[in-house]
Amino acid sequence: MSSDNEHFRGSSYHYETGSYIKDNYVANINVKNNYVKDTNYSDYPKKQPSSLLGLIIHDLLRNQKISILLLILIIISAVAVLVTTQQVRKQLIEREQLILEQDVLESEWRNLVIEENVLADPKRIEDKARNQLGMTNVTPQNETVIVIKNSLIKSNDLKSK
Repeated sequence: MSSDNEHFRGSSYHYETGSYIKDNYVANINVKNNYVKDTNYSDYPKKQPSSLLGLIIHDLLRNQKISILLLILIIISAVAVLVTTQQVRKQLIEREQLILEQDVLESEWRNLVIEENVLADPKRIEDKARNQLGMTNVTPQNETVIVIKNSLIKSNDLKSK
């Protein structure tokens, strides 16, 4: 009997007929009498799945392997499109934020350039020098000319001239 069981390994048992089904043959096994009878599978009706979904899945797995592969590839492609779309939206939002930040920084830079020009105005510098530092224009009376002949000059020499 064990050799008979090995013969039917990988087959399926059909409960209504009491038979093992493998490829196109049905083997009837009578356990009491220990005999095996092979019959043509076409003699017995196939058991069909009870639900429409079961029928569709059974048909797809049996006859439409390429269709299943294409369906899986379509689903993978759709998921890839969704992920890519989400990434593009996220990057567009980030780009908009960076453009707004750039506008703020450019505005601040323009204000700093204007402030620099105002602070570097010669009239303003002269007014600050007179009022805050007490500086005056140079006149011939308070003008001192220093002539350097050698690199070593004594302070007494400068006062005598």
